[in-house]
Amino acid sequence: MNEEIKLAKILQTTYNCRIIINEEENKCLFCLKDIGKILNIKNINENKFDHNERELIKTKTKGGNQNMVFVNYNSLLNIFSKTRKSEIIEISNNLNIKINNKIYTCIEAETIKCILDSFNGEK
Repeated sequence: MNEEIKLAKILQTTYNCRIIINEEENKCLFCLKDIGKILNIKNINENKFDHNERELIKTKTKGGNQNMVFVNYNSLLNIFSKTRKSEIIEISNNLNIKINNKIYTCIEAETIKCILDSFNGEK
């Protein structure tokens, strides 16, 4: 079982996330709305995360069949690494993925950009 499927099964059992697993191709799709609930991000569909691989899939819900947005593994990791929610540290530890370096690098880059922007135009 590859890393992607292991992560999917943990997300599915621990966090009750809707996941579509294709074991023949070793690929998974993750329900974006469920990821938003896990990370406590409202309107995750409208957030400016780079969702390279999004698929609209008809899914059974309490309200009947609805079209839900699913993302691939790379987009999921991208969401995890770009979020500023404090929950991500515990979640990444539970999922056994190392994203701390990505989080800190992203925060550092944004801080440096803010500093440079504030001094832009000063002589």
